[in-house]
Amino acid sequence: MRERRPIFPPDNDPAAPDGNLLTPWQLWQPFAVLLLAFLAADLLPLAVKGWLSPLHVSCFSLLVQDLIFFGGPLLIVCGYYRSPGSFLGLGRISWRQLFSVGVPAGLCLYALNLAASFIINLLFPGRIAESQNIIALFGLSGSLADTIILVALICIVAPLAEEMLFRAFLYPPLKRLCGRVWGIIFSGALFALIHMNVWTFIPLCIGGIGFTWLYDRYGSLWLNFCAHLIWNGIVLLFYFIV
Repeated sequence: MRERRPIFPPDNDPAAPDGNLLTPWQLWQPFAVLLLAFLAADLLPLAVKGWLSPLHVSCFSLLVQDLIFFGGPLLIVCGYYRSPGSFLGLGRISWRQLFSVGVPAGLCLYALNLAASFIINLLFPGRIAESQNIIALFGLSGSLADTIILVALICIVAPLAEEMLFRAFLYPPLKRLCGRVWGIIFSGALFALIHMNVWTFIPLCIGGIGFTWLYDRYGSLWLNFCAHLIWNGIVLLFYFIV
């Protein structure tokens, strides 16, 4: 039987986000986690559908999906391969870096997303607004507690889970296979594709490419989480203001 042990590679491996870690997992494994997450998010809520409101069923589905997005890579990398969390960008980072890099990155990526969305709205008026399913859940919210749960899912849980799967787990083997440029592009495109929305594909793809570049540049999941939180937070802020 093949021994499962930590891999301590040479310092010049180009496949890792920070340039000095060899990623031991294979490209098929992120896709397996993605498939498992989609199946679980569709099937498990059926067991509680009769007990919960439509809003709570949707929240439960999103939570299941995001838990697998985040937990799957951890189990595979840290559990199966017995590699340190730094292989997934979970190393320490200072608050100064979060505010000096993560926050500006989130603002810039949101601005790019907004510009792309504006152009699409000019060409196809109203399509993007009509297709924001996750935002539409706020229309089902009947209490402050429901609103807080939705905000937490959108601003905290989803950014952390998506950055774990698409940047920390999917991008390194893509980069190893396709190189830096195409790895960044494919990762961004897959991130947009899983949202299953033709009208937001281009803005989300641009954002996904930006998030992947950020991870490639700094190798920190926490910086990406901060930037993604800022992006989603601004979207919600405009929703509540407008």
